[in-house]
Amino acid sequence: MKKLLIADDERIIREGLYNSIDWRAMGIEQVFLASNGKQALDIIETEHPDIAVVDIVMPEITGLDLISYCNQKVYGTKFIIISGHSEFEFAQEAMRNKVVSYLLKPCDIDEISQNLINILAELEQKQASEITFKNMKSRITHLAQVASKQLLRDYLTGVEIDPENLNIIHHLSDLEKPKYRLLLLFATSDEHFCLNPIIHDLVTTSGSKGIMSVDVLHDHTVLIINEDEGIEIESLIRLIHLKSTEYVNLRIKFAYSDNCTFENLPKYYKLTHDTANTENISGTKISGGDPVVINPSLYIYSKPIREAMNYVIDNLCDSSLSLKLIAQKVTYMHPDYLGKLFRKEYGKKYSDYLMTVRIKKAKQIIESTEDFRIYEIAQQVGLGDNVNYFSRMFRKHTGLLPSEYRAKVTSKKT
Repeated sequence: MKKLLIADDERIIREGLYNSIDWRAMGIEQVFLASNGKQALDIIETEHPDIAVVDIVMPEITGLDLISYCNQKVYGTKFIIISGHSEFEFAQEAMRNKVVSYLLKPCDIDEISQNLINILAELEQKQASEITFKNMKSRITHLAQVASKQLLRDYLTGVEIDPENLNIIHHLSDLEKPKYRLLLLFATSDEHFCLNPIIHDLVTTSGSKGIMSVDVLHDHTVLIINEDEGIEIESLIRLIHLKSTEYVNLRIKFAYSDNCTFENLPKYYKLTHDTANTENISGTKISGGDPVVINPSLYIYSKPIREAMNYVIDNLCDSSLSLKLIAQKVTYMHPDYLGKLFRKEYGKKYSDYLMTVRIKKAKQIIESTEDFRIYEIAQQVGLGDNVNYFSRMFRKHTGLLPSEYRAKVTSKKT
């Protein structure tokens, strides 16, 4: 239903017009009356009438000034002028202000009614066109998202993509950040399609900006994660695992990649997918939960080195993770032999690997929460008995003290 304003300083005219037409039958729900230009402007600004019937000569603000001002403000009100002035200059000014009709007093009610009916029909047609355009725009946006997802699927799975289409993927998927990780979720064929609503619910309720894309590819779900948003991969896995057991008891296997650029996504996707589907690779359990997780980057190493690395990751808070302990408890090798094998395959000493993992974990904790003090973070990464040593090692690896790194992370978020 529409709104209408009648503005005329002559009471007999404004009230006569108001009482002469069946407004509801015409489709007009509310009619406002104003005796001067100032009242008319106040009503327009507060009630936003669709149509205004105004006199030219009124106290406070003239009809033409009122129309000119409203057009500048783009209020959208359609104006009909009723005037006792037939001079051409008034009509010319009215035309410049896009007045719909210029009617001379004394006004014929049928003529006013017909003008109003024409304007209402025009407004209805405009509204219908706007709804159609909005629906079309929504549909086009949906189709663009569907096309973008298909392009991204093709890109990840090695289908050759035209450079222009790569730009479309960048734009529509917001994949223009420098660092990503892939997280693949595998379930049985019957349970597989239950994953998507779980992930969607997780993303929308947590407001996680770091999950850039979620898609289903064959027998698994793929998440593309923006590393710059400070998402800790193991925490995300635990959360997904927890949510999946709340809905139904899904048996999910997780596999994730190392950091990579957009250009390397297909390479890391293939490595992650193929490793997760290789026989005799069952994965390991992450600390604090039951989900089975595969990190394909570990499978470039021999079994003893993988076992050593997995043990370190799962027991990082243990301050006694010496090479001797790993050799005796995990690989059942002589420590000297294990040390040489580690250096040969990893390229650095075991102690270097251990410190790298400790500092990487410390960075993840700092990036994901401000709840822990520095000494508590040191304890979580196995360096809690010597906070000064932890701070020195952190600066050696990052160039910053833990407190400085936290300040840098906080400044990026604000």
